[in-house]
Amino acid sequence: MSGAPREEEIRRMYAEYSLLRRLAESLSRNIALLNSLIADTRAAREVVAEVEKIRDGQELVVPIGGTLYLRTRYKQERRVLTNVGSGVVVEKDYKEALEYLERRERMLEQQLRKASADYRGVLARMQQIEQALAGLAGQE
Repeated sequence: MSGAPREEEIRRMYAEYSLLRRLAESLSRNIALLNSLIADTRAAREVVAEVEKIRDGQELVVPIGGTLYLRTRYKQERRVLTNVGSGVVVEKDYKEALEYLERRERMLEQQLRKASADYRGVLARMQQIEQALAGLAGQE
């Protein structure tokens, strides 16, 4: 390959590489967000399981932010409020809340597996382009 066709191929590869780099960055941010959401969901499941054990009227110290705590008494109603999206809050008993959180965790893990596979595919294609460009540079 020589001249204009070769230069056009190099430009095309650089353009594709640039696009793939931006896609990889976006996927990386998405993966980090999904990992954070999964951790939050697991923590919520643990809290619901522990809250079930608290006795009605038991005194609690609740962190409210920035080194401040609120002393309160717990009223056991055996229900939690669940934000199901778009500002809609639904009341659920503990069992329903745990089931909801388990479903959410499975969905997030599925999304994480797909995003991770996409990310690996993008990185593999970027590596192919790097090798091709290195080969073209070696031919000069």
